[in-house]
Amino acid sequence: MKKITSLFLLMMTLGGCASRAPLGERESADESLRQWTSKVEVFDRRQDRKHSIEMDFLALGRERLRIDVNANFAVVLAAAVVNGGEMTAILPRDKKYYKGSASRAALARSLRVPLDPAWISALLRDQELRGEGWSCARDGQGRLQECVQAGESRKVTWSERSGDFKKVFITDPRFEFEFRLKEVPTKVQDVNKAFTLNVPTNYESVKP
Repeated sequence: MKKITSLFLLMMTLGGCASRAPLGERESADESLRQWTSKVEVFDRRQDRKHSIEMDFLALGRERLRIDVNANFAVVLAAAVVNGGEMTAILPRDKKYYKGSASRAALARSLRVPLDPAWISALLRDQELRGEGWSCARDGQGRLQECVQAGESRKVTWSERSGDFKKVFITDPRFEFEFRLKEVPTKVQDVNKAFTLNVPTNYESVKP
């Protein structure tokens, strides 16, 4: 009887281990709809100038991302949606829009944020940045600590995690970004509408 009990406990232990995927796999499989608010500090090293912006993020997996740049009283200064490799952005104050490939150049031109949308999706969900020479390291708890793109002298660092809050820093030779992110419950009911931007007919197209 003692041997049977020991065998049963061993099988239960192994079964529990097998059913729980490693942390990295669970992060990669996260396809839920999630939302964040953030204050972003931007430092331009060349111009020795610093400014802050309010941004809201909505993400569905790695492939769908919405970014809203806000002013006081929830006035939207600019917005962008990424669906796969395509991006649409509007700048209501300037009456301009962008439609084309999702890239760092496109986001810099449209939202004046020189970051690749794929990097933003990854840092929001604590996922490793992929390709282009990126390498990542984790802390003792298995959480992402930093990702480095050595060839471009670029680094992403996660810190000060507390509940739904965290800070993420992106540094390179030209810019330094500090994201103060707080995850909030999403009230989105129509997902497709949330990731769609309608461009007014009187807006002028901009190119990256």
